[in-house]
Amino acid sequence: MRIHVGMALGLGLLACSSPASAFDWNGFYAGLSAGYSFGHSDGAYDSPDLEQPFIPFSTFNLDSDPSGAFIGVTLGGNAALGDGPVVGIEGDLSFGSVGDTIADDFATFRTDLGEEISSTTGFSGTLRAHLGFDGGDFMPT
Repeated sequence: MRIHVGMALGLGLLACSSPASAFDWNGFYAGLSAGYSFGHSDGAYDSPDLEQPFIPFSTFNLDSDPSGAFIGVTLGGNAALGDGPVVGIEGDLSFGSVGDTIADDFATFRTDLGEEISSTTGFSGTLRAHLGFDGGDFMPT
């Protein structure tokens, strides 16, 4: 699970034909985002090969709570399909350091394993289509 909390600053590249005309949702747009991401991951050893006598591997907790800051860019475009419907595509790419380091309790019993387990996400991205309705200055999607 990944949750983004942050503020976005957008730079619209859509244009109206004249100030008196209705807003035109056709065109491309770009924006910047920055924020903080956090989540929770449940984990456990799931290999019987790791089980030792009197040391059941299922008792070792590998849960983590990754978090960290990110900054990114969003690009997209819309096309109005007559009176009302608007279709579009939008993608974003974010960079940052979202991660966590947890103790590896199992390493106490296996000297060939490390003492910590770390995970970090350095970048993430999404691509999505959307369908909306031209409501003038407002477009619900």
